[in-house]
Amino acid sequence: MKHTQKVVNRAVPMGRISMIRRCFFACGLLLLGGCAAQRAPLSPSDYSIDMRIEDSSLMDPELEKESSQLHHYLIGRLALDNEDFETARKHFQEASRLLDAPVPHLHATLAELYVRSGELDKAKVELQRALEEKPEEKDYLLLYAGVLESLGESDSAIPVYQQLMKEEPLIPDAFLLLAGLYGGKDDYPSAIKVLEELLQKQPSNAVAQLYLGRFLEAQGEYAQAEKYISQAFESQPSNETIVKELLRVILKQEKYDEAKAVCEKLLQSDPNHPLARRVLGELAIGEKKIDEALEHLRVAEEQEGDSSALRYRIALLELEKQNYRSAERELSFVIAQDPTHSEARYYLASIYAGSGRKQEALSQLEAIQSDQPMYIKSRTFRAFLLRQEERFDEAAQSVREVLAVEPDNKSALSYLILLLRDSNQFEEAADVLEDALEYYPEDDKLTFQYGVVLHEMGKEGDSLEQMERVLVLNPDNSDALNFVAYALAESGDSLERAEELIRRALEKRAYDGYYLDTLGWVLFKRGQYSESQITLERAAALTDDDVVVLEHLGTVLEKLELFPEAAAVYQRAIEKGTAAHDASDDQKEALEQIRERLEQIEEDHPDMVVQSASEK
Repeated sequence: MKHTQKVVNRAVPMGRISMIRRCFFACGLLLLGGCAAQRAPLSPSDYSIDMRIEDSSLMDPELEKESSQLHHYLIGRLALDNEDFETARKHFQEASRLLDAPVPHLHATLAELYVRSGELDKAKVELQRALEEKPEEKDYLLLYAGVLESLGESDSAIPVYQQLMKEEPLIPDAFLLLAGLYGGKDDYPSAIKVLEELLQKQPSNAVAQLYLGRFLEAQGEYAQAEKYISQAFESQPSNETIVKELLRVILKQEKYDEAKAVCEKLLQSDPNHPLARRVLGELAIGEKKIDEALEHLRVAEEQEGDSSALRYRIALLELEKQNYRSAERELSFVIAQDPTHSEARYYLASIYAGSGRKQEALSQLEAIQSDQPMYIKSRTFRAFLLRQEERFDEAAQSVREVLAVEPDNKSALSYLILLLRDSNQFEEAADVLEDALEYYPEDDKLTFQYGVVLHEMGKEGDSLEQMERVLVLNPDNSDALNFVAYALAESGDSLERAEELIRRALEKRAYDGYYLDTLGWVLFKRGQYSESQITLERAAALTDDDVVVLEHLGTVLEKLELFPEAAAVYQRAIEKGTAAHDASDDQKEALEQIRERLEQIEEDHPDMVVQSASEK
């Protein structure tokens, strides 16, 4: 009976999501592309496959510093990539609950999800946990300050922003967000002072120029406001937000000729610029130039008559605010106007999937063609949804479509292997891996997966040979160290080496319950029963009473002649295994042996009373 773990591919770490703001300032930040460090709202994210194999598998080496419980994080990450925020939050909460020690990135990611759902008090707690381990992490501090501000704790947020303003390299967001905080409190002098300090360090920052202009305008200093907004316009003349701000402040000063000059400049690069045409039309009306006014306004009307691009932008903003009904409506209109708009279909599919309408989601994803931008992401997302429906063959075909376009996509290849294993097509999985290893013979991850598949095929010798090869390719692969150590313990061979290997694995992941189980089993085989008992009890706690781990613990207790304790452990295992609906073959085999051992103990000790876990 081989004891194997989970296999996963690390998901791409999530970018910092935009903070909920209570003033116009943050909205402006999101509109100014390339000016701030934050991610633009809902731009198509890189879609990576998170692969989880049930109890009969092993964990990918890239997650060696994470605990075994982080499969919840990976499920949450995949749900997050698919914009299924509720599922993501659920799994990140579970991952956070299971940790023995803080994992800063996990807590920060969960905090972002709480921000998105408006649970700011919970976000604050998670960020405090992240900052316990990484008190100087700039991203965490920036998000923490935003949460404090959104909770109305501005006095606490201000020193955090001020601390970040002193950091090197420069963090422009700290200045901008603090200025926004002051602006939201109508403390324009303080906001202006902060932005002037930023512009001394970064004179060409268009966001700072724009908002400095806004705050000067709010104080009635129109000429100074125009000066700074004009500087922003010179660096970003196509930015619609800056154009609107500049024209507004110019028109407030009744500088009509200057407004015309700005509009004429816009028309040089875009003869049909709707805003420029509209402003020129209104100015022509004021000058009684009716024909000129009509000409400008007709062009503006024609340009704004095609609302597809506008609707798509509105849909993304509605998604950012989690107004899914409105976003669905706008995206449906976009697709009606432009059936080839693959981004709209992808986001609409995300909304459908998040609300449980999987068939509608699949229909949208299937409509995305191979020559369209979102094809790869659509086929990957489709495979994920089909796997949830246990339609493994269709899901595998969807992944093959990805590989037909991107044959070097190793994430897709790993997901295909998972789907083949889901449907017990181990021979085909082995064939796919053998072909891949011809091209990538030194790839320890593919070699590792090949060893897992061989194990599931019952080819234990070949499987162990591949795992030994993994250790040649990557001596620090903790899952391969664990696999080989357990195999040696089971065979009773080279127990000293087995202990050395598993202790090396535990140096990488000290809180992995399955690694501790292997160590406990090695210690048992070496006759160190008391130490084995302590280790296995800890392993059982960390694996939530895994049936195989409990079988090992019961065996050790029997060896120590602690029969009532052994019987109680066996009873726990039976209750746990009976309740499980997806037990692995290893667990089923262990459960059968446990029942036999419990019967034997009860026969040998008829007066012994054992309570079930539910009776205690």
